[in-house]
Amino acid sequence: MEKSKWILTHAIHRHTFTSRDIASPEPYDTKELALQALEDARVFYRRIGYVIWWAYLKDPEGHETLLEQDGSYW
Repeated sequence: MEKSKWILTHAIHRHTFTSRDIASPEPYDTKELALQALEDARVFYRRIGYVIWWAYLKDPEGHETLLEQDGSYW
């Protein structure tokens, strides 16, 4: 049986209603890899004028943790 993964899901925006987008959930073998992927995404999106709107990480047991939530958009 395959080992459960850490699942990272995040959304981005550019401070407009029409600029919102949600990334497909991505599986990672470790929490560290998932957190690094989020940081890499943050750097990339910043270069093109976006910010992370929210990010969740689901552990292999299914518990979900809010990693980030950008309050400037709400």
